[in-house]
Amino acid sequence: MASEKVTLIIPNQKDFKPGAIPFGVVTGEGVDNFDEDGKEYSVSIILGKKERKDVLDTVLKFWKKNKPEGAGKEPDNFDNIVREGDEGDFILYSKTQVEFNGKTNVVKIRNHEGTLLDPEVYGNIGKGSEGRLAVKMGVYTQGKGKKMKSGISLYLAGIKLTAFVPYEGGDATAEFEEEEGSVDGGDFKPEKSKKDKKGKKSKKDKGEKKKGKK
Repeated sequence: MASEKVTLIIPNQKDFKPGAIPFGVVTGEGVDNFDEDGKEYSVSIILGKKERKDVLDTVLKFWKKNKPEGAGKEPDNFDNIVREGDEGDFILYSKTQVEFNGKTNVVKIRNHEGTLLDPEVYGNIGKGSEGRLAVKMGVYTQGKGKKMKSGISLYLAGIKLTAFVPYEGGDATAEFEEEEGSVDGGDFKPEKSKKDKKGKKSKKDKGEKKKGKK
């Protein structure tokens, strides 16, 4: 495997403004790692077309110098390094293990002036936050011969926050707080549409009634 080194500041400070960081957990035990047993730190950042091109160009330059013998012109995971979002933007994910060889791996968080921030306070990053990521790139290989797969891993090394909004809630369902009533009857009543309340039939209902006539 090629030696890992910090090669990317995303977005780079020379040409781009800080990017939106909608999610990040870099404190405590991190988040569940579903690929292996254990935990990991994870963060995402939103990129525009130019930022995406800048990242991928840098990845390809690194790949060209460090790719394994017999590997292709692009990493096998090239299309997944930066993924397309729902609003015409692009999302890059970077993650790293909570521990390396039994030692705690600390991901440093800094403000725009470079001052170190306490991860117990600033490590749960939520929507509305902005900043830059520092990542280490590494080449991975799996299998041998024709079955060999190789690509680029982006390890989270640091975060610089220019705007911070804390992430609240352990998972997506935290948005739904417990309310009175029950789903299986009891006090739970499904909301009726305005047409239903007036007793009017929909066009679909009328059409089905006509089809039933002889």
